[in-house]
Amino acid sequence: MAVNPYFKKDYSGEQDILEELTIELIKTMGRDMYYIPRNILDMDSLFGEGLRVNYTDGIPLEMYIDSVSGFDGQGDIASKFGIEIKDNINLTLSKKRFNQEISTKIPSITRPKEGDLIYFPLAKALFEINFVEHENPFYQFGKLYSYKLTCELFTYNQEEVQTGNTDIDAVVSENQQYVSVLSITQIGGQTLSLLVGETVYQVDGVTSSSATLANSTWRGMVALSGSTSTAYIRNSYGTLKTSATLQTIHGDTSNLIFYVNNSSVGNTLVIINKLDNSLLGENDSIYLETKTTNLIDFSENDPFSEGKYH
Repeated sequence: MAVNPYFKKDYSGEQDILEELTIELIKTMGRDMYYIPRNILDMDSLFGEGLRVNYTDGIPLEMYIDSVSGFDGQGDIASKFGIEIKDNINLTLSKKRFNQEISTKIPSITRPKEGDLIYFPLAKALFEINFVEHENPFYQFGKLYSYKLTCELFTYNQEEVQTGNTDIDAVVSENQQYVSVLSITQIGGQTLSLLVGETVYQVDGVTSSSATLANSTWRGMVALSGSTSTAYIRNSYGTLKTSATLQTIHGDTSNLIFYVNNSSVGNTLVIINKLDNSLLGENDSIYLETKTTNLIDFSENDPFSEGKYH
């Protein structure tokens, strides 16, 4: 029993009709999205991942949302790193339209790639492509017409997002904050560094331990773990005075004192939570809490035998 000889396996007019119907359906029932390709500037050849990544293009393209009842995934969950949002979304886009809008502008991109981003204007969110299914539906009339993307809400990790589209760039820039970089000098040979999240302060003209937070003339918060020669400060207010022999800063939790040599606004960015202006992720704040309250007692060497056995 032979197949119908009037329908060719390699090509038939029905292929064009089905492809145009697919495009029409996506244009009618879909949403305008932006495809944002990933540029890997520095590749880790051992793990096969980008050490430095940026996103510089945002190309509009219509896509159909398969997740009509809402976002998929685990939703909002409480983890050891704080509250995490695990929203997923499934999108369908036309293979022909992708070639017309993306591949013709960037010839090196022949299909949607895992790691690239999708901007969803309605949700004002960036989604990262986790998987691309290129055989769905499976060879109807002997041809493939669409891609199905499985995407997850993008987790920002200091990537540079500068597409020129203010709406896209704002998704990242609103959750960033520049820090002040202080050049500091140890006092009395101390080898400890300031704690992330602790308040640091200065009392103009007072270099001893008599300076207190209550009478401070400048204060800020440690944003990143630095060293004994550098401090990264955010949310500072007041007037900071710098002089290696006359001015100091004091750690309110660590009780450390450093001379301040100079200050500058660096190009280092920290990620913050816009809800309460705190550092994104709770590991640093938990560590600071344990240092402040001595929540965990590390002095006990043998809690089971009460010191009878070693």
